[in-house]
Amino acid sequence: MSISSFRRIMIAYDRMRNDSHTVFLGAFFLKGNIVFHYRMVYTRFILKIE
Repeated sequence: MSISSFRRIMIAYDRMRNDSHTVFLGAFFLKGNIVFHYRMVYTRFILKIE
């Protein structure tokens, strides 16, 4: 990734931070973290059974 595209993403991120979409993105990432955490616990549970 070039520096200019990275800068463009950062600018877009700054704009989105002031937007209502940030709340949606935050919820989306939080949901992803919960799913990831659940998968980790689930795989550990399966490993304990076997």
